Amino acid sequence: MHILDLDDDSLIIILSYILDTPLRSSKKHGLVCLSSICTRFRSVILPFLFRSVRWPHFQPSAEALGWGQPETIAYPVVPKTILSNIRRFTLSCAFQFPTDRLVTMIGDMASLSSFIFLDCNHPPSETVLDALAQVPSLSSIDFCRTPLNLNTTPPSFSFTALENLSIKCAWKLVSVSGGAPQDPATFKLRFHDPPDMTDKIINSLNRRSAELAFSTQFIQSNLAFLERVEIEGALFPFNILRSSTWPRLHTLIFYGRPPMSQSVPIITLFGGMPKLEDLQFRWSMRLVEEPQRDKFHFLPDSLIPKPKPGSTPQTLNLTPLLPSLRSLTLSNVVPQDRIFQYLPTSLERLHLPTILEDGCGGAGMRLVNIQDIGVGLGPAAASSIMCDMKQSGARPVELRLTLSEMPSPTLIQEIADTLPGIQVLELGQAWYDAFPSETIFPESAYLTSLTPLTSLQELKLSLPFPSTSRNRRSTHFGPLSEELELAHAIAKVLPKLERVGFQCTFSYPESVQKRVWDDWNEWAGYRVWRWSGGGVGVEWEERKGWGS
Repeated sequence: MHILDLDDDSLIIILSYILDTPLRSSKKHGLVCLSSICTRFRSVILPFLFRSVRWPHFQPSAEALGWGQPETIAYPVVPKTILSNIRRFTLSCAFQFPTDRLVTMIGDMASLSSFIFLDCNHPPSETVLDALAQVPSLSSIDFCRTPLNLNTTPPSFSFTALENLSIKCAWKLVSVSGGAPQDPATFKLRFHDPPDMTDKIINSLNRRSAELAFSTQFIQSNLAFLERVEIEGALFPFNILRSSTWPRLHTLIFYGRPPMSQSVPIITLFGGMPKLEDLQFRWSMRLVEEPQRDKFHFLPDSLIPKPKPGSTPQTLNLTPLLPSLRSLTLSNVVPQDRIFQYLPTSLERLHLPTILEDGCGGAGMRLVNIQDIGVGLGPAAASSIMCDMKQSGARPVELRLTLSEMPSPTLIQEIADTLPGIQVLELGQAWYDAFPSETIFPESAYLTSLTPLTSLQELKLSLPFPSTSRNRRSTHFGPLSEELELAHAIAKVLPKLERVGFQCTFSYPESVQKRVWDDWNEWAGYRVWRWSGGGVGVEWEERKGWGS
């Protein structure tokens, strides 16, 4: 049978297989060539080629930014024939874009499901937002590093069925838990003198007030349909939580800095979200000499309800407040936080990362003495959290911690005693390889402490290997004999283990210019294979999917 004799559904299956293969640049070029063969191929391939579009696809020159007006800048034309195929549209403009043209384009996007404002220097106009609200297929909108403002005539904000909302913060954040940092800041060209410091502070406060008013009205208008929200904490309307209901929300993620103060425990404010499954506080911490001033307590002892004299002592119970909670992320936690004593029993995944605010993009963070400012959980803090968790009754099957030093066999044993049924365990070190470990434990001690974890399926550990193994250059990121041997030994004592990883560093050669997201902690991953006769094999696994 000739390929032209196939029906459209069969051709789409073949194209879907091509799209799932690697080498995206070469495959897209191949699809373009394939679409030029005949009219039938073109009609089938167009939805694949143009389902995700970024407009405009160029950055204007410095002259255009300095004196060019919107009507004098040559905007790329998007043919009307492909607008109906666009599902994901990204608007990235460092200048004022033509509103009328954009509104007309939005009206022709019948299949649009996601719209992203990315690095726009001007807030979206009310006409653009009103046009988006009229698209019945739109389910996701993202404001990424884009100013927000309520104009004189605010838009309705009433979308047909908006499910996903993202308002990303503009702070320069880094993560020391492994993997890429959160939201590295972009730098925009400036052609004017820096403002006076007083004017800068006033403008900043006014901007934040306008953005908070925008996000508050936007969220309140779409509470009935929102399912996933990612937002900077300073732009989230905490004041409406007690009087509002979020019937469909299942994921809520906070970025930026934590609140300066709280009159009630913040963890108790989410009772109006009966379907909330994933709650993430990815707030950042500044590198300061007295870090305790910048620490946030999710459940301070001073805010826990105290029993009245002569009455029966009452304990705080988060299970009725968060009945569906399955995953909880708390950044930069401190052992004095009482939240671990009251974790809901429905909890399945607990992640305690360290996220820092970098004062300048690309700054050398390792020059700071992290041992003095307390980055990551110390041995005593991690042990205290395990004791509190045992008291709460929560038994998550996935635990990820960022420690200030390499994990000891004693800590692993405490985790095994508290969570005997754990399936995923990650114990990373903040800035692995930055400081040598004072105490080196033998391999046998680690194997003994891991043996009780018979349900463990995925393990990621920070362990002391030779310096040549800890730091991988871009020319060699592959398996090492020391890691292979230890991975094989661990797989023998853990009968259900499927993946094992060891923390390492990965940096580019000196000839390559550093970027803000370079030189982060990585995980060297290995996959475990088992045979029916009881044999165990270990092989190298690519880095994809191993970042925290």
